[in-house]
Amino acid sequence: AEDQVVARIDSRDIPETGEDLELAFDTTKAHFFEKAAEEKLIV
Repeated sequence: AEDQVVARIDSRDIPETGEDLELAFDTTKAHFFEKAAEEKLIV
């Protein structure tokens, strides 16, 4: 879908303890971009 939202997680936010990514996922640290904005950021 064109209106799909992309979520990015900075790998630095993932604990090095081998914790599951799902548990480590903090929505306050995820950066959301609209697809159109995402394409503009790609140079």
